[in-house]
Amino acid sequence: MTTSTISLQDYEAAEREFLLMRAKKLWRGHAALFVVVAATFAYLEKGAGGGIWWPYVIVVAWSVVLFVHYRWAVRYGDAHAREEQIRIEWRAGRSKEQLAHR
Repeated sequence: MTTSTISLQDYEAAEREFLLMRAKKLWRGHAALFVVVAATFAYLEKGAGGGIWWPYVIVVAWSVVLFVHYRWAVRYGDAHAREEQIRIEWRAGRSKEQLAHR
C-alpha cells in the first residue's frame, strides 16, 4: 500500500475549502427553512384576514440573522477559517504569523 503525502499548504487549503463548503450547505438549509417558515406565516396571516402583526417581526428578525449568518460564514468564511488555522498553529507554537486582535 502506497501512501501519498501532501504539503501543509495543500492540507490547509483543502481544510478551508471543506469548511467553506460545509458553511454554504448549512446556510442553504437555514435559508430554505426561512423561506418555508415565512411562507407559512404569510399563509396564516392571509387566512386570519390580515390582523396578525407578530409574524412580520419574526420574519424581519430572522432575515437579519440570516444576513449575518451569510456574511460571517459564507462571504468571509475563508478568512475566518484562515484565522482559525493561524490561531491553532500559534497555539501549537510553530507559526510566525501575528494574531489578529478580536
